[in-house]
Amino acid sequence: MDTYIHVSWDDLESLVEEVRGKGGEIAVEPFIGTHGNWDFKNACIKDPDGYNIVLGSMREILQ
Repeated sequence: MDTYIHVSWDDLESLVEEVRGKGGEIAVEPFIGTHGNWDFKNACIKDPDGYNIVLGSMREILQ
């Protein structure tokens, strides 16, 4: 990962689709995981110079 950009949980997929629609390379499709008391959702895009940009979001797991 070269850069991490925190985005809204609900916006991540639409941002990935916007990048894809403009010809951007999606290196890792959106996925969801868990770490401690948090869910996270990440996707990775590759910029024209080959840098990795992670779009990510987190939300607390409510018990």
